[in-house]
Amino acid sequence: MRTTTLILILIIMISLFHAAQPDQTSAQTSEEENQQKSGMMHDKGDGFSLQLPEGWVYQAGPQGILVGHNTIPGMVLISPVSANTLDELVNEVQIGLQSGGDELMLYPVSIDARDDQTLVVSVQGQAGFQSVRGYSVSRLSPYGGGLSISALVASEHYDKTYSDLVEQVVGSMEFSEPEQTQKVQYWYNRLSGRKLTYMSSHYSSGGGFGGYSTGGGWSERSEFHLCADGKVHGSSSSSVNVDTGGAFGHSGRDSGRMQGTWQIQSFAGFPIIHARFMDGTIYRFTLSEQNGNTYLDNTQWHVTNDAQCL
Repeated sequence: MRTTTLILILIIMISLFHAAQPDQTSAQTSEEENQQKSGMMHDKGDGFSLQLPEGWVYQAGPQGILVGHNTIPGMVLISPVSANTLDELVNEVQIGLQSGGDELMLYPVSIDARDDQTLVVSVQGQAGFQSVRGYSVSRLSPYGGGLSISALVASEHYDKTYSDLVEQVVGSMEFSEPEQTQKVQYWYNRLSGRKLTYMSSHYSSGGGFGGYSTGGGWSERSEFHLCADGKVHGSSSSSVNVDTGGAFGHSGRDSGRMQGTWQIQSFAGFPIIHARFMDGTIYRFTLSEQNGNTYLDNTQWHVTNDAQCL
């Protein structure tokens, strides 16, 4: 999955144009409860702290921290930035704006660099049949990566309140060197020096046509070698075959050899694996484990000890 900060923010908020308070039923630690009451948010694993305005509450998830209010329409999402330079940040935002699909079509009203660490983006567009407007400020951390604060609301509700809200949160934001949490250390030990492989395929057979059989299918395979020195290499390929009875079609995609770096970080308490490749592609997955199996963004990947590292 490519990291597309702005698009992740906006997709999550699409169905939340009107006032809605995030679900508070999940179990919280005393530290989390105190942060909720004070509005002060401190994530040691990702290395940031910030202050929410009075009356705003939040719900943390692996793709971001969703912030809402009981009476003010719209939502705000705080999400991690993968870029390390302003040029990378601009590219990350532009990729996000192009990735919404038919259900979410957004167009930049403005993309402005406030300084060499901060990018300000205003957008408008359509979410289904709903006209929407949004405002986002992304800031790079001196320790790598950064944070994006974004608001989205139905166009009829949009006013200066939302840009002021985002700017207020950004003004309170401070970065620190991320601490290595127990979850990060666990996943680093589990994956370092190993190969991750994802395979999926499907084939279906149709009826006969003119004495010929019909059918088709697809297959997909990705593998990444996670080396202990922080380097990663791998490849991704997919193919589709169609037999219409007397005529055969095939198409495929192969990334070729991909090389880059990898690391595991924490965001909102969730372990995240980042892979950054030399062609500018960035993958970001949330890590989880079920019955001893490894999942990246809720999709099972096989972990084996045959990584090819120097």
